[in-house]
Amino acid sequence: MPTVRIVSRPRSMLSVAEDAKVVRVANRLVRTGAHAQQIKDGEGHRERFWVAPRHLMLPPDMAWMIRFMVNSFVRPADIRQLRHKHVQIVRGEHVYLRLSLPENKRHDMPMVTLRPSVAVYERLLTRSQGMGLGAPEDCVFLPAEKDRTCALAVLGFWFKWVLREAGMPPVDSF
Repeated sequence: MPTVRIVSRPRSMLSVAEDAKVVRVANRLVRTGAHAQQIKDGEGHRERFWVAPRHLMLPPDMAWMIRFMVNSFVRPADIRQLRHKHVQIVRGEHVYLRLSLPENKRHDMPMVTLRPSVAVYERLLTRSQGMGLGAPEDCVFLPAEKDRTCALAVLGFWFKWVLREAGMPPVDSF
């Protein structure tokens, strides 16, 4: 069987200053109603994923996702499958989220987050409920997008867009 060579060069991490800058830029893009440059026109067949016109304007989900991922240590694949039934807000001596994600190759135990994730999750839940979503089976990020592979690709497109607007490279330079 021949091997297929795939080149993947994801960013390994953002520094604290880069993280703050990316969140500021994402919030600015949301406030100003900026539109991403459309790469392809039309609704015809595509060999590869393309961004639908409805996703060319950045919603608050992007800045919330960045803050959530930084404070919960989850991977993009976890974001894709994260549903409200997997999230429990714990209020005691410490305030955090307990994430009980479906078992995957990296973990099978509940995860706990840092405190800022709680505020982000509460905003996401309020927004979802305002759209008639937010049920236990609904996804936390981009709940209206039923194709979760597409949802993850859209989040990746938005993240690269925000990085470009922030003047940061989409891949590590080392």
